[in-house]
Amino acid sequence: MRLRRREIDWGKGILIAAMALCHVLQFFGRVGEDSVQYWITFAVNATAFSAFTFAYGRSIQIAYLENSKRSDSKCSARRCGHMPRS
Repeated sequence: MRLRRREIDWGKGILIAAMALCHVLQFFGRVGEDSVQYWITFAVNATAFSAFTFAYGRSIQIAYLENSKRSDSKCSARRCGHMPRS
């Protein structure tokens, strides 16, 4: 069994904290298009969404693709029966 990659967990935790702060600012603050608070929440939302997408994609790559590369390095996925035939 492999150890967890803590850097991904820490990254996701920081993203969740930033997104929670952003949602609190949006809910309780006065966010008009001409305010600094609007641009802060806009930047955090745009950055956090992209980072979440990247982090979960990286997690899927580690969980599924890197494990299959290690165990089946001498054959292709289709030849070894890991991919359905179309």
